Amino acid sequence: MKISCRMAASVVFAGLAAVGVGVASPASADEFAGTYNVDLGGGTSATWNVTPCDNDPANHCVHVVQTGDSLQQPWNADAFWQVGYWTLVVNRPDFLACADGTKHPADATYSWNAATLEGQASAYNPGLCGGKPQTLAAPFTMTKVS
Repeated sequence: MKISCRMAASVVFAGLAAVGVGVASPASADEFAGTYNVDLGGGTSATWNVTPCDNDPANHCVHVVQTGDSLQQPWNADAFWQVGYWTLVVNRPDFLACADGTKHPADATYSWNAATLEGQASAYNPGLCGGKPQTLAAPFTMTKVS
């Protein structure tokens, strides 16, 4: 019996949907708007203020403003929803911190699950602190506070 790839994929997707596994429904920008505490681990946290982007008829864009603290400078960027995740990229002047206390800029990517609010922050370090070039990643969690 010969089954086409398209038919097999349809059967698998239908099976996953029937047992509640699969694609999460999109969290719209309006639903996601608010103030969040972002736990970056190691006792570091931040506050994100999230508002829907202007002129976004699909309602899949939010503007994120992070307020600064003693370890981080303030920043802002747009996050876009796709396939169950919100993702943003922001050039942070202080993202790479070396053991000697110096800080270097990096394009930081934040990506988080729209349903669980758990995510990863990552950036590429080309060896600025004297080590080997590497991609750095750290988990974070978000809690809506208002």
